[in-house]
Amino acid sequence: MTINSGFYQGTINGNQGIIAPGQARGLAAGATSGPNLDLAFIQFGPITAGRAQSFFDFYANDYTFSSLRTADARINLLAYTATFGSGFSATLSLEDRATGTGTRENAVISPGGTSVIAGQDHPDIVASLRVDQGWGSAQLSGALTQRAVILNQPGVVNTTTDDYGFAIQGGVKINLPMLAAGDVLFLQGAYADGALGYLGWGGQFGSGRILSTVTPLLVGDISVNALGNTNTATGFSLVAVLRHFWTPQLRSEFFGSYSELDLGYTLVNQGGTGLVAAPLDPKEIIVGANLIWSPVSGLDIGVEVLYTRTELRQPVLAAANGGVRTALAAGGRLVKDDDAGAIRFRIQRDF
Repeated sequence: MTINSGFYQGTINGNQGIIAPGQARGLAAGATSGPNLDLAFIQFGPITAGRAQSFFDFYANDYTFSSLRTADARINLLAYTATFGSGFSATLSLEDRATGTGTRENAVISPGGTSVIAGQDHPDIVASLRVDQGWGSAQLSGALTQRAVILNQPGVVNTTTDDYGFAIQGGVKINLPMLAAGDVLFLQGAYADGALGYLGWGGQFGSGRILSTVTPLLVGDISVNALGNTNTATGFSLVAVLRHFWTPQLRSEFFGSYSELDLGYTLVNQGGTGLVAAPLDPKEIIVGANLIWSPVSGLDIGVEVLYTRTELRQPVLAAANGGVRTALAAGGRLVKDDDAGAIRFRIQRDF
């Protein structure tokens, strides 16, 4: 059962309660309570079927309270895993990106038109090659995704076409017993073309004064120009996480992610800046650290500090309280980058 009091107004995509500077602090709408199914799957021999962690994912926010910019999805899938000697395995998985958490599909951006994603003819095809040995683990994974796009640019084109995206990811987990028992280092990199959800991007982007709930800056996997031609957005992300045990009951995680997007489109709500509109192409860095005490097995009591910085290629109108972007003529101002920080205390009991 999940009981949700609703995110605070001004949070970054509801991202772990990060409140953007300058935003209202009251509770936003969305307080709910209801059942929450995390994972529910069947494994029989080499077959995995049900709601499970995507086989594309490697480091999937395993340690920290907050979310890094990384692939982390629990979705409906059907997978076959072949195991070889010496800890090697290979998996082929059919995954429904429209189900579960961390969904993979982002909107079509169509300035001046009404082009939309019309669904899919087949699930995403994910393949991975993995090795697990005494020194740690490594994985190479890839995904192919298909979108049916309704092209509706008034007076130009009104039809449906198929567009495709892909993503690749490589990661390594290194055990560090020479530092302390249980110490581990994750390193991971990913690239996506027309499938930014596989980098952990979805919804809108920005933090602080860049973020606006009224006129959001949206992430789109595909854009459609005035002539009805489609273009896919690209991007990459890098992730590093170190877990260190100071004592058997006291540990810390030091973590960070860096990501860049090449969107290839402009947004209507970035206008009014007095500049010729250009793709915003955000760059983002997230860094943080925590200290967690586990007095008994299965109980974590900890505090975590998080910092996020977003930089844009071109300034946009800053968002004031309430998320409204005020025009320059009405006293608004431009902003090209911004920062957000959070401190979080958490008590967690695992059974």
